[in-house]
Parts: sequence; C-alpha cells; structure tokens
Amino acid sequence: MGTGKGQAVLKKLDEAWSSFWALKRLQSQGRLPSNIKKVRMPGYLKDRDTKQTVVRGFYVRNDCYRLDRKHSTITIIGKNMKLRYATDRVREGKTGRLDVIYDRLKDAWYAFIPVDVVVAPAKQAVVSGKPEKVGSVDLRICNLVAFYAEGERPVVYSGRAVLSDYVYRTKKIAEMQSRLSEKQHTSRKMGLFYRTRTRRFKHATRAMLKDLFERMKQIGITKVAVGDLSGIRDGNNLGAHTNQKLHNFWSHAQTIQWIQHLCEDYGMDFAQVSERGTSKTCCVCGQGHNGRVHRGLHVCEENRVMMNADVCGAANIWNVAVKGELLPSTTRLPSSSRVMANPLVLRWDYAHWK
Repeated sequence: MGTGKGQAVLKKLDEAWSSFWALKRLQSQGRLPSNIKKVRMPGYLKDRDTKQTVVRGFYVRNDCYRLDRKHSTITIIGKNMKLRYATDRVREGKTGRLDVIYDRLKDAWYAFIPVDVVVAPAKQAVVSGKPEKVGSVDLRICNLVAFYAEGERPVVYSGRAVLSDYVYRTKKIAEMQSRLSEKQHTSRKMGLFYRTRTRRFKHATRAMLKDLFERMKQIGITKVAVGDLSGIRDGNNLGAHTNQKLHNFWSHAQTIQWIQHLCEDYGMDFAQVSERGTSKTCCVCGQGHNGRVHRGLHVCEENRVMMNADVCGAANIWNVAVKGELLPSTTRLPSSSRVMANPLVLRWDYAHWK
C-alpha cells in the first residue's frame, strides 16, 4: 500500500472515531439527537450470518488519482487502474478523496468523489433592487409537498403513486422473508428489493424537489421556509397502516437536507420555522378552528373561503416565516378562494412529475 492510499485510509478512520467521540460528548451532556438511541464504537464490517469480515473497498487521496473529464475515466496513479464513469455524474469543482466501494449485492465496484461546488450568488433578486420573495414548503405524506408563495398559484405534489409503489415492494419483501429458514435473516434477493424500494422512493423525491426549485426559480423566489418537524414521531402510535407511512415511508429529515442543499445550488436562503399549530389554524381568519369538512378540503365559514388543507398549512408556514406568527392572510377576495381551493396538483408517473 502506497503512502497516499495509507493516508486516505487513516483519514477515513479518523473521521469515524471523531464522529464517535463527538457523539459521546453529546451523550454526556444530554444533547444526543433523538434519532440516535445508542452510541457504538466504529467496528469491522461483518457478514450477519457468517460473522466474517467483509471487503468494503479502498480509498485514494485526492492527489493520487487523475480525473479525465474528456474521456470519462479515473486513473489511479501507481496502480495502472482505470475506471470509467457516466459523463453527467461528475460536478464541476474541487474534487476530494476517491472512495472505491465494493457492492456485495451487485458484485460490482463503484467510485465516489465528493466535489466542492461553486455556490451561486445568493439573493440575486434582492441585490438587483427587487424585494425578497419567500416561498414556503409544507412536508406531508399523502401529498408529499405543498408549496405556497404570496400572489402565486400553490403547487401540490401528490404522493399516492410513490406510496403505492413503496407498499407494493414492502409486501414483496415480507413474502420473501416468510420463505426464509429459521437461521437465515436475509437473502441477496431481499437485499436487492430493499435497495430498489429505497432508490425508487429517493428518485421520486429528488425529481419532485428539482421540479419545485425550477418553478421557484422562474417566479423569483429568494428564500425557502420549511416547517421544523423535529420529534414528530415521538410517542406517535396511530395504528398499523398510518404507522407504516409515518415511521417507515416518510423521511422528512432527509428531504429537508436535500432542500437545504438545493437552496445552496440555486442561490436561495434556507430557513426552518416552527410548525406548531399550522395544520389546525385557518390561514384566512387566523382562528384555531378545524375547518376540514372533507379530506383535503378546508373551509373558513367566517370569510366563506374554501381552500386545500395542505395549502392552508403551507400558507401558515409562510405567515410564520414572513410575519413571525400565525396571522390572518391579506388575500380574502373570492378570486383567491378559487386559487387556494384548486392548486396545481402534480402526479408521479414513475418517470416525471406532471
């Protein structure tokens, strides 16, 4: 093993141990994140059934390989090894350490390179003299996202097709698990099904966020506000069917992280605001009445306004982000009622949102 490869391995080990000690400090201070139940030392990657150490991969320092973008190859210096990659998979920017990881399920090797991307200048509209324009995002389950911006038509992304695909593959996994022997915990086919289920969900979510940010870019959004959902799963037992969607299917923390990364790419500010009361408060009159008369339909009897219930929640997040509290909306005209009640609904056809 050369010096460059050895230093890359030591750097990887240092990252793992630094993370461990940081979590131990948080645990001693009582500030351990709620999603981490136990802090474990870094260990060897072992096969669950045979208990044998599994080959993970190898690491190469950033100055010990060459990235040829013209011929789409990665050359590892000193090993006479060349790896080919897809042309559209490498971002422009400063490259970091090369991680070459072995995939046991596919019996293949994959290369990963972190890239420091040049961030677009933030608040271009504000710099050019235009006022700040805020868009709010409400994360849901049946409707994955509801988007609201004042003066614009709200957008709702229906998650029914995504949820249906997830449930179908979950049932297939359960069927395969029932056919395993008592001593067998999993199988290669089950592992591939788990991965396919996760990747299909992530693909749909990322495609949705990409479509949403392109729409926000067109209307000049400079700041994105997202509801803070920390601890929403704690102590929630809503039945087997709802628990599957809330605890297994819904990954709001990862979605928020992707939104934050896209804000950096698009030069928009990112903010998380409290979501307390946004679902139970009417965004038109500001009262805490439950105006749901039908699934997905919210009615404000005081102002005779109908609206989509998820859009109402997104509008309340907008109020908190812009005004600092849940306040009545200034748009009470009958024309606005039609817009709020009939948002643009986009559905997933397993390839595009339309």
